[in-house]
Amino acid sequence: PLSEELAQKCDPIQIIANILNNAAWLVTNNASDIDEIEKAASLGLGLKKPLFDTAKEIGVKKIVEELKELSKKHGTFYEPDPLLLSMC
Repeated sequence: PLSEELAQKCDPIQIIANILNNAAWLVTNNASDIDEIEKAASLGLGLKKPLFDTAKEIGVKKIVEELKELSKKHGTFYEPDPLLLSMC
């Protein structure tokens, strides 16, 4: 089980940034489009708000900055996708 102490160390922006970056990668690489990703996120993840709308609410720039920090710490997997960069 997840302790309260460990849960407090979790940064939800990092989680959302990672999900969005992977979703953007799918669009950039023509594997899907935003509408299909939104439908999958709603049905598969149970998200109540569209993923890319959530990104705009949080701030795409903030998400990109978080991804850049994650990339510095953990490698190129976290480099922001060009789609996210274009949305800043």
